[in-house]
Amino acid sequence: MTSGLEGVHLLTTYRCDRECDHCFVWASPQYEATMTIETIRRLLAQADEVGSVRTIYFEGGEPFLYYPVVLEGVRAARSMGFDVGIVTNGYWGTSVEDAEMWLAPLAEIGVSHLSISDDEYHRFSPDDRRARYVVEAANNLGVPVGVIEVCKPGAGAEADGGLYFRGRASDKLAGDYSSREVAELKSCPEDLKTPGRVHIDPQGLVHICQGVVIGDTTSRSLKDIIDEYDPSKHPIASALIEGGPAALVRSFGLELPTDRFADDCHLCYVARVILREDYPGHLGPSEMYGGD
Repeated sequence: MTSGLEGVHLLTTYRCDRECDHCFVWASPQYEATMTIETIRRLLAQADEVGSVRTIYFEGGEPFLYYPVVLEGVRAARSMGFDVGIVTNGYWGTSVEDAEMWLAPLAEIGVSHLSISDDEYHRFSPDDRRARYVVEAANNLGVPVGVIEVCKPGAGAEADGGLYFRGRASDKLAGDYSSREVAELKSCPEDLKTPGRVHIDPQGLVHICQGVVIGDTTSRSLKDIIDEYDPSKHPIASALIEGGPAALVRSFGLELPTDRFADDCHLCYVARVILREDYPGHLGPSEMYGGD
């Protein structure tokens, strides 16, 4: 594949300080897998080798749980010329002054963008102002900042930051909104043919969509994985490209636990759970599927 890869998103950890119902990577306080600084440096070198990567994002789980490591990772990425973004729920923003203390080193390094989650899923209470403190602190320090607001079901899931019924949301939230038939669900929100971004998790697995794996950076370089990726030979991606989740179900003749689904991602996730045992190298790791 000719690389059009521009963004590498490092899932620095599956651990999070909370366990939101909507989370499609099943982030949780119970998970321990996290990237060391050695791992981050190795992945940055591999991203640089690809030649087309411009942006590195640090995500999770909650990356600020391992703040010193992420800080050093951001510093290393900026020294290599990458634009750098961070996604956080802002649990650490207990006041504007406190948030400025956390952000000042990142501002000095030159973070390109900070994304802060602020919605009903992420607030500790209805009057929780942590995310707003972080936004104010970022503005004070000149750090470009944006808010990710995940909509409640039925409140605009097609919008940026909208809810996708995959991962924990498939189990916790999809039931009341499952009214669509399999034959209707023919689309995928990800570009699986020529990915412009990939996610790499703490195990080194490369995801073209969270839970759909195309390689392992501990045994092959990211450049080789991207260069050799042929979607027509990937059993999951090829079916999804052909006709979305409906084609995935049809291609494998799957017997589904229900005949109604909330959206395309819901059907895709349920199908992938069924297929995991037969395709462990393409669907994983267990954290992406609730630890099963």
